[in-house]
Amino acid sequence: MSCAELDQTLDQVQPGQSCRILRLTAAGSIRQRLLDMGLLPGRRIQLVRLAPLGDPLEVRLDAGDSFVAIRRQEAFHITVTLEACTPSR
Repeated sequence: MSCAELDQTLDQVQPGQSCRILRLTAAGSIRQRLLDMGLLPGRRIQLVRLAPLGDPLEVRLDAGDSFVAIRRQEAFHITVTLEACTPSR
């Protein structure tokens, strides 16, 4: 299985998985909101948990102390690659 096959949207990631943001497909104010929260291409994130009904999602930024909560419909606009496929630096 190639890494390209593992690219998915953030709403498909399982809690506990780490990934790297590849691109944002949202436009307009939704895109700007995601960028303002620090969800930038190239950034490493981890899905921490889902709310009991599956929405919103809690995301940790760069394995640090910054957490954001986003709606599932916003997570759909964030394309990520699983951390196992991210080249080490």
